[in-house]
Amino acid sequence: LKEKVANDAFMELKGLEPYSEYEVRVQASNSRALSAGRMITGRTLEDVPSSPVNVLAVVADNTSLLLMWDPPTIPNGIILFYRVEYFGVETTSTANSSFYDVRNLTVYNVTSTFINDLVSLSIYNITVAAATSIGEGPPSSVVVNMTEEGIPSPPTNIILIEKSSTSLMFEWESPPPWS
Repeated sequence: LKEKVANDAFMELKGLEPYSEYEVRVQASNSRALSAGRMITGRTLEDVPSSPVNVLAVVADNTSLLLMWDPPTIPNGIILFYRVEYFGVETTSTANSSFYDVRNLTVYNVTSTFINDLVSLSIYNITVAAATSIGEGPPSSVVVNMTEEGIPSPPTNIILIEKSSTSLMFEWESPPPWS
């Protein structure tokens, strides 16, 4: 509860918290007395939120991670969406050059999502940021997780070589380690 005196017919209150409701009593005064007050309620505008907290990535299968988080402790408004950002860090695969590219998911109205179509047996860095109507806040701390090893593809180019009347030899190409 703070009291401020204004000599003009306006006053600006500064240093308030974003997206917070304030009640203000406005009174007139003269040398005789203070008038009855009028109460007015106002809300400050939104600002960007703080980071989501308690971000956790759990292996769902060899190409998916389940990502969960809690909303920002200081939302500074209505959270409209979350932006999940992830990229590959290390893999046994050399087949896909886009593995290291930063990818984004936009998530609405929930605090969990699956990240799908990942490369098996690979490490990913993941962050989550929340957004209000003003914009995105800072990302969460980086979460690192690794997908599981998948079921291998069958061998290819199998060749049968007849060695003798009592033996056969086979040759093949092994599947790639990331399959």
